[in-house]
Amino acid sequence: MQELKKKGSTPGKARIPPVLDAAKLFRLDVDDDIWNDDGLWDDEDSPVPMWLGDEGVRVSIPALLEKDRILEELERLDVEESNLVSWLHARADDIRKAFLRHQSEFRTKKLLPAK
Repeated sequence: MQELKKKGSTPGKARIPPVLDAAKLFRLDVDDDIWNDDGLWDDEDSPVPMWLGDEGVRVSIPALLEKDRILEELERLDVEESNLVSWLHARADDIRKAFLRHQSEFRTKKLLPAK
């Protein structure tokens, strides 16, 4: 591609992507060159995508991803809290029912005062 660019055989605004390092190819970090699709489209006049060309957007992406993870975790915790409260209510009901079932037995043995 570099040779074609030097000879002028490429569109005027064509950009050559960086050479990929084969050793890092399968790690796929967010900043790896494999994600750089700049210059691969037919439309020469299209602006560089903001995630690629705007440093403010690039710096903000990890914060946005972390915020999304936090919101997902809060949603999971809300569900867990709801399940725990339901479980506790069910166990309290079980204890109440067991107590009422055996209340008469306690009264006959004079363990509880009669009402």
